[in-house]
Amino acid sequence: MTANELFQAAYQLEFFGSLEDLPEIERRYREAAAAGSPDAMARLGLIVEGQTRATMEGRPPNEGVGDLAEAAEWYRKAAELGHAQAAYFLGRLYAEKLGDWSRAEPWYRKAAAGGNNAAKQDLAEGPHGVVRRRAVDMWLSSGEPPPDTPGAPPRPRHSSGTENNGCAVLAVAAILPVLLVFAALLTKTA
Repeated sequence: MTANELFQAAYQLEFFGSLEDLPEIERRYREAAAAGSPDAMARLGLIVEGQTRATMEGRPPNEGVGDLAEAAEWYRKAAELGHAQAAYFLGRLYAEKLGDWSRAEPWYRKAAAGGNNAAKQDLAEGPHGVVRRRAVDMWLSSGEPPPDTPGAPPRPRHSSGTENNGCAVLAVAAILPVLLVFAALLTKTA
């Protein structure tokens, strides 16, 4: 079988299989990866990182725990063969699991150059996006109700009552140039 045929067989088992099939799925991906399939290398990275198991167990993939060093190696091998999704996976591993934006950014850039939209989004958000996503993930896993919902503790408010004045000023500053251009166009057509 070719590397692609080996990959397809492993992928079919992953797609239609269950948690009990995970050892066989991993074995098949390893065989396809050894034959040179970058797709298999990327999927194998997800397996050893723990993402596939977490998904099969009905948990968020980011809760997966596995061998991050081996996962990074499989992602790197696939990315070096031009697999944009693997480059994204490697960037995500560095940024979100290891907290190292400086190592994540070049892989996000490689993924974005390969057309990966998630990598483009993560680059646009920068390291602050990672911090925000971690905070949201922690809040979601806490079981607490969302802020401003019945039963949620009240959100802290500024005592001055002017916490939104800065937003109003920014909104006017952003809209004013558009209004001026629109008025100029109306004047020319009148």
